[in-house]
Amino acid sequence: MLSEHAVLAVDDEPANQRAVRRALNDDCHVLTAGSGDEALALMARQPVALVIADQRMPGMSGAEFLAATVERYPTVIRIVLTGYTDVDTLVEAINRGHVYHFLGKPWEARELRQVVRRGLERFEAAAERARLLDELRAACARAQREAEQKSRLLALTAHELGTPLHVLLNAVALLREAALPAATTAWLDAVERATEWLVRGVAQMHDAVRVRERRFPLRPQALELGPLLANAAAEAGARHRRRARRGAARAVRRSALAARGARGAAQQRGALHP
Repeated sequence: MLSEHAVLAVDDEPANQRAVRRALNDDCHVLTAGSGDEALALMARQPVALVIADQRMPGMSGAEFLAATVERYPTVIRIVLTGYTDVDTLVEAINRGHVYHFLGKPWEARELRQVVRRGLERFEAAAERARLLDELRAACARAQREAEQKSRLLALTAHELGTPLHVLLNAVALLREAALPAATTAWLDAVERATEWLVRGVAQMHDAVRVRERRFPLRPQALELGPLLANAAAEAGARHRRRARRGAARAVRRSALAARGARGAAQQRGALHP
């Protein structure tokens, strides 16, 4: 609520301070100070949302006082009261003091209340925006920590799975060289396919971790497509030949099983009809 905020009126004339207090007392909590130094000391003790400063004050002018508040209290809304129309003075106040609004003397109470109300609304909007940004930064930090934890888990899982999978592939290769019954070939093929699928999954997990950690250095370089295409064709041909050999072996096994079944059926018919 706007009434919860403190407004500081800085003017060397007590009558002007009382006039500002009368105009704003119903809308907000009004503090007063008779000089820039007194106002800075007060702001160091108590939070202030909006400052109204008279431009023409002995010692420290309104523009100088507001400029002193910019670095210490950047979120404070600043309003200048002035009876002068000197362009250089106004430009100085804008540039150095980050002034939100100017009010000329003599000012009207209704106009002052409207300007102060809009200034406090601006202050609240900026505070809400800062709060939301802080929440967003905290959410991003949590998401980053969770992503790092997932990356570490993926890396550990990939490392722990990689070694036994390669051992299993080597074991399958050794079994193929052994004199095993033909019926085991199908089982070895299934084990090999499943293991290769898991190996590819582990490799993808490794790649995902490297992408998350940005461990893929980008080094642009010239590339000859001829050798690359030749290697790809050779790899595709080798893969095709392996599949063809597996297919031929499966066809042989199916033929053998079919022949065995046919012989068994013939023997049964012979036994039934001697």
